[in-house]
Amino acid sequence: THEIGQWNAFPNLAEIPKYTGVLRPINLEAIRDDLKKNGLLTQAADFTRASGKFCSELYKQELELALRSTPLSGYQLLDLHDYPGQGTAHVGLLDSFWDPKGFAQPGPFREACSPIVPLIRLPKRVYTSDETLSAKLEFVNYLEKPISNVSPQWEIKASDGKLIGEGKLGPINLPLGAAIPVGTLTAFLSSVTEPTEATIRVSAPEACAMNSWKIWIVPAQPKVDFSNVLVTSSLTGAQASLSKGGTVLYLPTLGSIRQRQDTSFLPAFWSPVYFTNQAGTMGLLIQNKHPALADFPTEEYCNWQWWSLLTPCAGSVVLDQVKSIQPIVQTIDAFSRNQKLGLIFEVKVGSGRLLVCSANLSGDLDPMRRQMRASLIRYLSGPTPSNLIKLSESELSALFCEESHTSGSEKWSKDLELLPVKK
Repeated sequence: THEIGQWNAFPNLAEIPKYTGVLRPINLEAIRDDLKKNGLLTQAADFTRASGKFCSELYKQELELALRSTPLSGYQLLDLHDYPGQGTAHVGLLDSFWDPKGFAQPGPFREACSPIVPLIRLPKRVYTSDETLSAKLEFVNYLEKPISNVSPQWEIKASDGKLIGEGKLGPINLPLGAAIPVGTLTAFLSSVTEPTEATIRVSAPEACAMNSWKIWIVPAQPKVDFSNVLVTSSLTGAQASLSKGGTVLYLPTLGSIRQRQDTSFLPAFWSPVYFTNQAGTMGLLIQNKHPALADFPTEEYCNWQWWSLLTPCAGSVVLDQVKSIQPIVQTIDAFSRNQKLGLIFEVKVGSGRLLVCSANLSGDLDPMRRQMRASLIRYLSGPTPSNLIKLSESELSALFCEESHTSGSEKWSKDLELLPVKK
């Protein structure tokens, strides 16, 4: 399979001084100047790091998908470093000079890119604590020879080091080839009582092989106290409550965001300039230590627990007119637009308190949507922060409107190129 992956990381502006020869990085200079004009230059390194970590995770999944696919003979990456032509394609784990960008390390990359790789077939990445995790373990062996008497060990540990499950399989022999069955690892998750990020780790010392995968475990029914928090998708209802000093969790719909940016879970493929028929966003920059996310396990970058919140979602709110707002969860925009985009942010409106979330929190069936709702509501039930940015009624009305079912506009706010006409 040919040129798999090609997920974009936000361009690394620290690369600019390396161009000391006949080439000048005018594309990177243009991105730097646009970020500065839009008041985002101080976040450039954060954008690169957060989007790059997400990009690394996606590359790992691409490699493992290929290795699990039989009788696929092999795979070819376009490259490990950025491709400097054809639309500024920053798709590498290394920069154009073959230097690290600071978000990928050789060790984790080799877990899925080695002669011998342990693989599991997980039905999903998010579990509730009343479920039992069951995953089939298999190996690929592209070493020069078969290996005998391999006894794989596995464990599931929470991010705080708490052991959730462990076991040992085998011994088995590893012939040459792929999809070599080893057995099934099974773990009861009832010991997990708090929202948890955990890691499944499989090691086979006899084969010098190891691999790992993150999962998320949340309560089956998180407790939510609605008593003093209004949860609404109605702007009119939100404004009425705010005028009385109320606390509001506002969930805007696609049609109620005046300036919105289409937002996808996956980052831009190849280049948002070269392929304009995609959302072009590059993951999330998350204040993961913010108390609003205390009950939603996340790191500073997007990962698989965000899938259902972004697929689909109303999009991100363009905050170019109110740059003083610093989102709790900020969408990283395409480097061809560089808009300030908010997915979750909090402000003060009059004497009221408003938390906006344009991620998808609808329904009661998806565990991560439920968990995010519970986390935001619990946060809003607590004391109001003293340093909230104040938003006037007119500024709020400039961001949102009561949804009109007659308007079906899906235009992006600041594309360099017009969307192609669909034929």
